Amino acid sequence: MEKIEVHFELNEEQRRLKEERLCLLKADPEVKRWLHQYQLDESFLEKHTTKIHEWLMSLKKCQSCSGLDECVQPSQGQLLNLVYDGLLNYQLTDCRYQRARRDELTHVKNYILHHLSDDLLKVAVENIDLSNEKPAYVSAVSEVVRNLKEPVKGLYLHGAPGVGKTYLGACITNYFAKHNKKVAFVNVPELIMALKLNMSENSIMENMIRSLKRADVVLFDDIGGESVTAWSRDEILLPILNERMEKHRLTYFTSNYTIKELEGHFAMDSRGNSDPIKANRLIERIKALTFEKNVKGCNRRT
Repeated sequence: MEKIEVHFELNEEQRRLKEERLCLLKADPEVKRWLHQYQLDESFLEKHTTKIHEWLMSLKKCQSCSGLDECVQPSQGQLLNLVYDGLLNYQLTDCRYQRARRDELTHVKNYILHHLSDDLLKVAVENIDLSNEKPAYVSAVSEVVRNLKEPVKGLYLHGAPGVGKTYLGACITNYFAKHNKKVAFVNVPELIMALKLNMSENSIMENMIRSLKRADVVLFDDIGGESVTAWSRDEILLPILNERMEKHRLTYFTSNYTIKELEGHFAMDSRGNSDPIKANRLIERIKALTFEKNVKGCNRRT
């Protein structure tokens, strides 16, 4: 069968537009670099003017971009690349900002459980600006840094609401996650609520508790913020902390209470029943697992 060839004649306006685009392509440094990369000459531009021009226009959209929030590409963070292997094709790849975001969150795979926002998953102690901070807060950050370098045991960070305890806690768990440790960051009130909701699902509840016992590093955020019951104190927190103490696993806490104040909190349950002995058992494990550090500073929530 005879091959049928189809030719399209360009009208005057189309020819003018093609010439304008061709002149633009021949003068553009990005196009010159691309031709050099694939060892092609300018005659290639004449055959593929439209496709190469579309690639160049897409590329130029990214030149003044300063971040993903300003991305104007159809797919956010996706850069249109032009590749040639005998055929001319487009390929979508991550732009530098998308790669940076991906790299910034690579460590999240090492979280077995967390109650952290995307913003807190990105924080790092080395990025804390201490230039305008008071000495007391600088001291707390310095203590965290020293602990991360030589983690003999964890820290119990206490202080007024809003001074940045949770932020420092996120810095701690992010640090260990980036060093390929299996970590967990749990807000204690949220943890207790989740376990209550799953009491009828024994496997879910057991898996959560087992994970918190076995993780390399766990931070219990806002301990003391939950309503105390004998169940949460004696059947949830105590077994987890006891195993972590016996296995010498790094454990951290943040709280609005000092350790001494926390003991009083755990001695009285929500029904008004007092049990200082069981409260003391829990507190002794917290003391064995941590060094206590007061975090002072301004309220960062206002």
